[in-house]
Amino acid sequence: EGSYLTTLPPGGKGPPETIYTTDRIAGPTPTNRWWSSLAWLPFSERQFPHPLAVQAESGGLRVFYPGSRIHVTEKTIFAGMPGGGEDLVLQHSEQAQFPDARLDAHSDWFVRARFAAADRSMTVAYGHGSPYVYAVYEGGFPQVTFGREVEVWADHGDTIGVTVDGRHYGLFGPQDSTWSSHDRKRFINRSSGRRYCSLAVLPERSPAALLLFQRHAHAHVVDTRVAWRYDPATSTVETTFSYATMPREGQETQTLFALYPHQCQATITSLLDYEYPSIRVFMKL
Repeated sequence: EGSYLTTLPPGGKGPPETIYTTDRIAGPTPTNRWWSSLAWLPFSERQFPHPLAVQAESGGLRVFYPGSRIHVTEKTIFAGMPGGGEDLVLQHSEQAQFPDARLDAHSDWFVRARFAAADRSMTVAYGHGSPYVYAVYEGGFPQVTFGREVEVWADHGDTIGVTVDGRHYGLFGPQDSTWSSHDRKRFINRSSGRRYCSLAVLPERSPAALLLFQRHAHAHVVDTRVAWRYDPATSTVETTFSYATMPREGQETQTLFALYPHQCQATITSLLDYEYPSIRVFMKL
C-alpha cells in the first residue's frame, strides 16, 4: 500500500526561493545531478567530473586533480578535494570576487557555469571524462592562480606546461597571446582581442603530451548526448556517446576524453597510450 501528499508534510522544506541560473536556462531545472549544487547555491559544492575535481567559489573555479591522492583502507577506497590552496583557481584578471556562479547550460555529461559582475564575466565549461576546463571572458583576461609556486617546464608563449606538487597542467591561450607571471603563482594570459583559454591536467610531463593537448585545446565542448539501442535477439545494449565542439581557432573539431575501464573494454574508438589514475581505477585517454 502507498500514499502521496499534495502539500509539504510538517517541517518539510520546499525548493529554495532562488535558483541560480542564467536567462539561458528555460523550463524546470533538473535535480539530483552531479552539478546540481551549482543551481541551488550561490556557489557550488565540490563536484567530481573525473579525472578532475572542481568547485565554484567567489574568486573563480577551483580545480584539483585527486588522481595521485587515492586512499585505500581495508574497507574503503576514496579520493577527495581538500580545501585551501591546493592546485589552482581559474580566475578573471579584472574581477577578484563575483557575487555568484550560475548554471548557464547543461547536457548529458557536461555543464557550463557563468561568473558575472556588471560588464565583467567568465563562463566556464567542464564535464565527466574531460581533462579540460574551457573558459571565455568578457571585460578582462584569463588568470590562473596556483596555491604554491610552480615549475614552468615548457613556455611557447600561448601555451605553457607547469608542474605543482607532482601534478602536471597545460595552460592554453589564443595563438597571439602570451602567459606572464611575476611570482610563478599567478599567470595572466593577454591577447590583442580574443579572450578565452583552456587548461588541462596532463597524464605525464612531456613535450609530446603537451603538444597533443594543445592540438585539441581550442575545440571547446558545447554539447554532449548519450543514446541507447537495445538488441533483444542478443540481449545487448549499445550506448553511443556523442559530443559537439566549437573551434575557437583553427580547424580541429575533435576533443580528448578519458574513459572508465568498462568503457575501454567496449569502445570501438582507438585509445591512446595515456591514462589517469582515478577512484574508478585507470581512465584511458
